[in-house]
Amino acid sequence: MKKLYSLLMLLTMCVAFIGCSDDNDDVTEQTLQVVSSDLNFDVNGGTGTIEFDSALPVTATSGAEWCTVAVNGNTVNVTVSVNPRMESRSTVVTLTNGADETQIPIYQEGDILDTTMTQSNITFDIEGGEVSYRLISNWDIELTGFDESWVTYTLENGTLTIRAEQLPENMKYRSCNVKLVTGIHTMNYTITQMNRDITGTWNCYINGGATAYGTCLIEATETANRYKVTPTGSAYDAPYYITVRGTDVVVNFGQVLGPYPDNPAENIVLCAYDNTNGRLTWDTSVEYAAPISFSEDGSQTILRFGDNGSWSGYIVEGYYYSITSGGNPTGSGLYALINMVWISQ
Repeated sequence: MKKLYSLLMLLTMCVAFIGCSDDNDDVTEQTLQVVSSDLNFDVNGGTGTIEFDSALPVTATSGAEWCTVAVNGNTVNVTVSVNPRMESRSTVVTLTNGADETQIPIYQEGDILDTTMTQSNITFDIEGGEVSYRLISNWDIELTGFDESWVTYTLENGTLTIRAEQLPENMKYRSCNVKLVTGIHTMNYTITQMNRDITGTWNCYINGGATAYGTCLIEATETANRYKVTPTGSAYDAPYYITVRGTDVVVNFGQVLGPYPDNPAENIVLCAYDNTNGRLTWDTSVEYAAPISFSEDGSQTILRFGDNGSWSGYIVEGYYYSITSGGNPTGSGLYALINMVWISQ
């Protein structure tokens, strides 16, 4: 009995030992640990480090050609090249010691350009002044082409400020072309200073300037940028109004010019005219526009009127002096002025 009892005790201890051994197999000791990392890369790239702790020799590999790695003791030196793209990019560095493996993400910024200089034309009035824009880039910023006799700039803390001197009295217009280069970005701007005062007497032409039809006197009104036009020598010499919007002179239609001379019960209305398709409209949202331009010597201001896309499906080619009856167009009119050009006297 004693021998049987001893045998049973021995078997029980063996089973207990085996059970304990199985439990210990579930706990694996980690032989590779990342202690710290310094991996901040902007568009210019650079170097960083990964510090690790390992009981076994470690190898490091990179998932991209633009990221290279080298193991030196318990440190991985990471080198990232310049990112030539606007998009950011990423990869991973893999550390392994044969028993364990870990991956560390690498992220690099793209070629960022943050600017409010979205318009290619910058315009100053005769008094000059200054305008400011946000201009931030990961690269050095190069600005060239400024005519420093009248326009200069400063770039401080991400703000570009452009300053223009007053326009001389004997000059109506001047400009310079400026280039901005930063990283992969190249942008061109035209800086213009002009006398946008259009008051005075103008010689008026049709057919693209080939045929004179009279003159017009442009006078300022009490409303800013709104002017009264009084024609002389046209088919109907009644005043109407135009607007200066930015660097454009704009005519809106639907303006009632006065009674029809042959029948005072009817009126003359200024209409937009599509000569090609034989259509007209007095819709007040339709425009006939002319950019303010100048002769080569800057002595004369020139307005070449044309379509600006405001009449959907049609082309504004000129004016039509339309006759209306009872508030509706009769289909007849006095005259059409096509491809108008005005030149200051």
